[in-house]
Amino acid sequence: MVFPSMTPIKLNVGGHNFETTVGTLKGSTRLAEMAREAEELLIDRKHEAIFIDRDPRYFPDILKYLREGKLRFSACGREIEGIREDAEYYGIEALAEKLRIEEAHRGPFFVGERVVWRDSNIRRLCTDMGIQFNGSTEKLPLCLNAFRDIEGMDEHCCSWCHLTRSVLENNCIFDFPHSHTHCVGTIAKVYGDSCCYDVTFGNWPEVFHVLGNMLRLETERK
Repeated sequence: MVFPSMTPIKLNVGGHNFETTVGTLKGSTRLAEMAREAEELLIDRKHEAIFIDRDPRYFPDILKYLREGKLRFSACGREIEGIREDAEYYGIEALAEKLRIEEAHRGPFFVGERVVWRDSNIRRLCTDMGIQFNGSTEKLPLCLNAFRDIEGMDEHCCSWCHLTRSVLENNCIFDFPHSHTHCVGTIAKVYGDSCCYDVTFGNWPEVFHVLGNMLRLETERK
């Protein structure tokens, strides 16, 4: 009995059920081996799930990569580490290598290091981090705080490191031309537990207070 590539197959990962196709699993050496074992045992895997004794938290990301061949990187370093460990466990070396490279470009950063935005589309980057511009988000990076139109508020406070700056000092990143804020930045100061940074871009004098998860190194550390 040989399952065609489009044959549905069910997986039970740590008590959570997932359904995909035999062809999708071919991108994972371990999952593909499980599918082959199911064929050898002549078990109808369209109706009975293969059990995998592993935390299912990042398995949707694993399936997304196997289906689409791409994966948007999370804001959280712990999530990247978790997905990378799963990719290594399931034998998806191409994804594991991409994530190792991404980890090497993440913080903590140090004064003088050169950084770029993790996503050049800052609005999309904010959406990825759960930040909205409709007033529904309590926490907002200080460099974006001009979008919080709070009457009578003379100061903005960083929700992460609690730095307070006056409104006049706190220019919103979108108040400047794209060419001004999308060149390579330099870390000018580190705050808190390396959660936030003061960053200057190019040769411009303005300093922006940026949440570290929004940044990545321009080049990997040697």
